[in-house]
Amino acid sequence: GDFYRICFLAYIAFVCVGLLNILTGTFVNVAMQSSAMNREIAIENAIANKDVIVRDIVDLFHEADTDCSGTLSWNEFEEYIQDEKIKAFFMALELDMSSASKVFNLLDASGDGQLEIHEFVEGCVTLRGKAKKVDISVLQRENARILETLEEMAEVLLHKTEALHAKD
Repeated sequence: GDFYRICFLAYIAFVCVGLLNILTGTFVNVAMQSSAMNREIAIENAIANKDVIVRDIVDLFHEADTDCSGTLSWNEFEEYIQDEKIKAFFMALELDMSSASKVFNLLDASGDGQLEIHEFVEGCVTLRGKAKKVDISVLQRENARILETLEEMAEVLLHKTEALHAKD
């Protein structure tokens, strides 16, 4: 009678808990696989997005290079960024063009007053983001130049000091 009913109800409860545990495990497994796939998709999208941005920047460079020299002068750069569509593109890249001369100097890694395509592309990709990046990049460039100058001066002073001690 009652004993078998309690055993049967306990058996049914045990089976139900077991089935719920299996279902929960299945859902967790599917969710984890989905999360991993979403991560992979996000990585692929980021790579594809960067490739598209690089292509767009290369196209911009070629459009701005009006004399087809393979480099952009300050005049070409300044004239090109006056176009509202170009300003909007740079804004979409989160590249602050409020100080075009600073941006040009940052992009001109070689310091020769001409932007080569690799300088333009690498610089635009690097400087994307808030204006703070531009300011930090300016400081880094200035600090590197100052450090180089100080190292040269230290070397000259060392040679002069050695020469003075050699005379004595």
